[in-house]
Amino acid sequence: MSEKPLPKPEDSPNEQTPEIPEEALQGLINRFGPGISELLGAGSQRGKRNQKVQQLLSDIQAVGDEMRQLQGLMELCDYFNMSMEELLGGFPVDQFVPSLVDLLNYEHNPDIMLLSTRALSYMIESIPKSARSVVHNHAIPIFCNRLMFIQYIDVAEQTLQILAKISKDHSAAVLEAGGLMAVLTYLDFFGMSVQRSSVATAANLCRNVAAQNFELVLSVLPLLTNLLLHSDGKVVESAILCFQRLVKSFHKDPSKIAALAGEGLIDNCIQLLTGAAPAGVIERPGSVLIVLQVICKRQPDNVVGILERGIGPVLKNLLESNDQGSTPTPNSSHILDLLSFVNSVFPELPPNRAPIVVKREQYIIPKQLVDTPPEPTEHEKILRDNFSLFENFAQCVYGAVKETFSMNIDTTIRTQCLSIVLKIIFFIPEDKLIPLLKDMGTSTFVANLLSSNRHSYVATALRLANVLLEKMEEIFRKYFTREGAVFAIETLASPEYIKDIDSLDINTKEVKKWISQEAKALKEKFFVSDDMDESEDEVIEFATEELKKLRKLLKQLNKAEELVDQKELLEEVAQMLISDGGVSVFEFLRSGAAESLYSFLSANINSDQREERWELFATVMEAGKHSRAPLQALITLLQNTLLQSEKFVILLNDRKGPGSGIKFLAKPFKLRLKRSSDETVLSDFSSNVVGIEPLASVGAVEKFLWDKIQPAVDIEEEEEDEEVVIEDNSMDSSGFEEFADDTEHVLEVEPPAALRASACLQSRKSENSTSKRLQFYYNGEPLASDDNIFRLLQHHFNKNLSVLRADSVANITPAQKLWNTEHTLSYKRTMIASSSASKPQIPPEPSLLYNSTNPMQYFMEHNLNFSLPVPDDLRAVLLFLKFLNKFMNTWKPKSKVVRDMRRDKDLSSDLIANKITLKLSQQLQDTLMLCCGELPPWCEFVARCCPFLLPFDIRRQYFTCTRLGIARALHCLQQVCPPENGAEQFKVGRIHRQKVRVSRSHILRCVFRVMELYGRSKSVLEVEFFDEAGTGLGPTLEFFTLVSHQLQRSDLNMWCHDSTYSIPREDHIDETKKQQQKKKRPDNPLQAEGPFQYVSNKGGLFPSPLKESDSNASFIRKMFQLFGVVAGKAILDERMLDIHLSLPFFKWLVGKPLTISDLAIVYPEIAKSMREFQKVVQQYRDALASNEGVSKEDLQKTILYRDCAIEDLCLTFVLPGRSDWELKENGKDIPVTLDNLAEYVELVVETLLVSGVRVQMESFRKGFQSVLPITSLCYFSVSEISSMLCGWTPTSQEYWEVNAILDAIVCDHQYTINSLPVQYFATALHSLNNEEKRNFLFFLTGSPRLPIGGFKSLHPRLTVVRKDTEGSPDDYLPSVMTCVNYVKLPAYSAPDITACQLKRAI
Repeated sequence: MSEKPLPKPEDSPNEQTPEIPEEALQGLINRFGPGISELLGAGSQRGKRNQKVQQLLSDIQAVGDEMRQLQGLMELCDYFNMSMEELLGGFPVDQFVPSLVDLLNYEHNPDIMLLSTRALSYMIESIPKSARSVVHNHAIPIFCNRLMFIQYIDVAEQTLQILAKISKDHSAAVLEAGGLMAVLTYLDFFGMSVQRSSVATAANLCRNVAAQNFELVLSVLPLLTNLLLHSDGKVVESAILCFQRLVKSFHKDPSKIAALAGEGLIDNCIQLLTGAAPAGVIERPGSVLIVLQVICKRQPDNVVGILERGIGPVLKNLLESNDQGSTPTPNSSHILDLLSFVNSVFPELPPNRAPIVVKREQYIIPKQLVDTPPEPTEHEKILRDNFSLFENFAQCVYGAVKETFSMNIDTTIRTQCLSIVLKIIFFIPEDKLIPLLKDMGTSTFVANLLSSNRHSYVATALRLANVLLEKMEEIFRKYFTREGAVFAIETLASPEYIKDIDSLDINTKEVKKWISQEAKALKEKFFVSDDMDESEDEVIEFATEELKKLRKLLKQLNKAEELVDQKELLEEVAQMLISDGGVSVFEFLRSGAAESLYSFLSANINSDQREERWELFATVMEAGKHSRAPLQALITLLQNTLLQSEKFVILLNDRKGPGSGIKFLAKPFKLRLKRSSDETVLSDFSSNVVGIEPLASVGAVEKFLWDKIQPAVDIEEEEEDEEVVIEDNSMDSSGFEEFADDTEHVLEVEPPAALRASACLQSRKSENSTSKRLQFYYNGEPLASDDNIFRLLQHHFNKNLSVLRADSVANITPAQKLWNTEHTLSYKRTMIASSSASKPQIPPEPSLLYNSTNPMQYFMEHNLNFSLPVPDDLRAVLLFLKFLNKFMNTWKPKSKVVRDMRRDKDLSSDLIANKITLKLSQQLQDTLMLCCGELPPWCEFVARCCPFLLPFDIRRQYFTCTRLGIARALHCLQQVCPPENGAEQFKVGRIHRQKVRVSRSHILRCVFRVMELYGRSKSVLEVEFFDEAGTGLGPTLEFFTLVSHQLQRSDLNMWCHDSTYSIPREDHIDETKKQQQKKKRPDNPLQAEGPFQYVSNKGGLFPSPLKESDSNASFIRKMFQLFGVVAGKAILDERMLDIHLSLPFFKWLVGKPLTISDLAIVYPEIAKSMREFQKVVQQYRDALASNEGVSKEDLQKTILYRDCAIEDLCLTFVLPGRSDWELKENGKDIPVTLDNLAEYVELVVETLLVSGVRVQMESFRKGFQSVLPITSLCYFSVSEISSMLCGWTPTSQEYWEVNAILDAIVCDHQYTINSLPVQYFATALHSLNNEEKRNFLFFLTGSPRLPIGGFKSLHPRLTVVRKDTEGSPDDYLPSVMTCVNYVKLPAYSAPDITACQLKRAI
């Protein structure tokens, strides 16, 4: 079809325009590009919208026609509700606002007033900039007038909503119009949600208040002050925020601060802190203390009133509550607020007593006074006039502040603590100071500070020592000598301390000189120079009588050979440890006690003599007249020595708080790729700057670069300074042995995940066959293809840092600087075939130890190695602590008294090193260090070699952050330190989720397919069931529970068991099928549909012995491999399996040695017989050794087993219970006699625990290893691994105590932790029996087991909300949302009703 020409612009309009066919016009439009049609359509739509807007404007401006105006307002509100924000860009705000403001004055028509207010509210919400026009058109006074003279409640509520929005950006305008009084005057007339919004608006109005507007605030102070005693917690929080912002606005004007504090503010704040207010104890007391802190600083007269109201015990409780537990409080600002207030109670120190502080990474050295001290400040005069109040306050907080210092490693918090301690010691007179410091360990505290690696702490310690010696020289001179403070001062005053300061920066050089001068002055003032004492052939500096005695005893102990002498010496050492004076850390360290005691217990002597020493040590230290007190004192000394000796440095990059560094991972590195000097074939790419994602691998760089540098004729030159971004989207996958499954397809997988998985499985061989073509280098070192760029750069960055000991915090430079510089990688060709990263090896199978005492000997030979170079004194302490941990948990003493003492008093928790725990916890909160995987080496060293120093929670966090990938590490960090509300979110390393839908009646067949596709995937598995609405966490947990039950079916013949049971609720089968199943069981167990019998064993399940020649060996091998994949996936996704596995099973998994004690767990009767046989063998050997002319035949007749000769038992070398299993060749024909009884016992134990289960356990380990490296479990004991996989059973009673349950509950929707229904709920849970507890857990979470830590470890947290009911709540049942662990609880009237309804529900 020929196209007709379009009319020219100059053609006469009177000429008839030729008709253009629609097809021709569309063809012309298409020539302009693929998006022109949409663009023209969008323009048309925009024109229609403009017409609609003009029509609405005309309607609301139709003065005199109120019906039309009312209709226009309704349509305008709908227009804002239905339009997207991007479509409102050209809305004529300045035309609409004046008209809407005029309509606000239609007092005779409340509907128009309501709708015009609502239209303005919707406009501000949709177009935030329109708030400015609303303010400029004088709408605020009208709104305030509507609230001061309320005629219509709907209009008032809508007015409050719009003021809440305007106050965010125009608070001054609202305040000047009387908005603060308006939103608070009739607060009680509104519902609770409106009240909360109103007080939140008031908080906005109190932000940055100008001085001229203070009178507007003063008029509403009584209202604001009364709101602090409101019954609703949200209202109280907003009221506190009001005062917090007000004192910040006027903190420089003491008169205004006095006015704020004069309306009962202090009394109400104290009630909030003590919990006497109607709202109870507030969640953030630090916000109240911020207000009181400003009042104390600007109006010292008010300090007396605050102290008179008894705030000291309140602060003590708050500080102690934050110190409980081994993990640091995520919100350190809360602790800082508490300490800042305590600091403000005391006057400022004189300049010649003030400590050195750090500001902006610079030391601020106080100026020395040369003239007479200044006159006392007003604050100091108040302290002297009211000294008893300040003394009582100091007694309350001193110990708590010192403990806070020990339990935190945040430098700002510690600096505040030191300032408070110094102020208390300086301002409290000597006669009052002595009882205050008694039993507080102040001399040890000062000594530890003097040996610190932070110059500010050392400087403060010198100030403290000076004040203490000035006031109580006779007392502290002695204690300082014993605790090593004098030795530390001598070291600081020596020329060696400032020997190499020329290489330091100017600021650090100045502070070290200042410290040296202060130490010299202190030494000359208080200490003589002849504190040297010679002892035999060596010199001991600053030796005390206790130190000399301890060294002498330990030297004699190692030389003594007789047990009697050794016992006497050990008893003297034990007595020294528990005496009143005890042994100081300095004396313990300088005497070499740790090394000497360890040497005594691990001496290179025969095993019998060594075991005699262990028995002696246990008897003296754990079963003497002081029970376990000597051992406990020894452990405490070792922990304090460790505290003083270790100088592990934390590498922090998130200077703005945990998780803040994640934003850098969204920025690319600047990378320049340069050809190596010895490469002549490839092109040089160094003229280009490449932007590369930090987490991209070196292999991704190679893929990007290879095509651009190959020598070719027609390759165009690259433009200079071209910047490209390299992304790495490769999937991490490995081979998987597919299971034979000819059954029908019962699994539904949501696309596109199925395609990704299939492609991953299909392309596996091709990926492995690729070859490496380029070798990259950074600073001359070759790089591995699978390493990510960030880790490589961070690794080289950390090389110059001493992570064991640093002299200054300034030595640690944030890795964020890596983004500010350009990095160069060189490359050249290589002919080396690419090899995947070296895969972790499966540990060797466990050794079998026949002697029950051998585990300790085995430990001494194989587990006392250290991979990190540490100072000798620290190494000795760690070795001894490691020995004691194993000694207390493995060594089985002969003394019944010792065994009873160990059972009654467990000292394992005393081995936890709180300081190292806090350091590791803080290190794990650094985002950049987590993502690059370059944590300081001491982290791995402590977690792997000395896991007993860390609580389980921290080791679990370390395992997650270092072994489960970046995505899970960041997810863990967000759980530990949740981002603040409003914080910017960055999508880096998000965990992918894979959804699958399975059939509940074909669980076993489904799990084969699911694990084949996604068992090794790093994504989180989420399961749904066909024809069921549930989704998310609940069905997923139930899926793992059902799978674990299926693996315990008796027809699978997998386990050794002593009983069977059934689970009726899981046998979904009608009567017809049930009869068919009884008639004929399918040959393939996977096709069986139940009902099933499930197996159990009192000591836990362990594989039943299996021969490779057995007919079902292939099937059982595959089942155990499947079980291994399921177990690995469960740990990876933090799911739990409802299966009771024995501890020997987990020992097999990780390769721990097995003993006959493990056999007793699985086969108690067989183990009992084997132990009796061992006694017979030992009796026989002893008889042979002491034979006095009696023939062997006669001797054998005297050796009996239960009054019977061994030969009369008619035993042969056949496995008990398996007549077809010969323990050796022709075993059924070889009788068991006294001469071969030992061999028989060894073969039985070895077969049942090792060789007979090798097929199953190797298959299980193979499956587990394909998901998680088994070696990554090295941070946990076998019992902890069991709890990680299987959870803790309901019989763990400590988790079901009422207080433990209440501590774990989060309340919402009209409930608090003090609400009676919540208390009844916790009591009802405590009263459940074990089966009911399992049912409740299954009802709540989908799993009948609790994770380690109980209810507090549930994620999401256990939340209890009020369930609204019609009529009596006692007639309703509680309900749950399993995906979020959410309980909807009616407000029951009594505990028994709560328990009854809960049991009915579950």
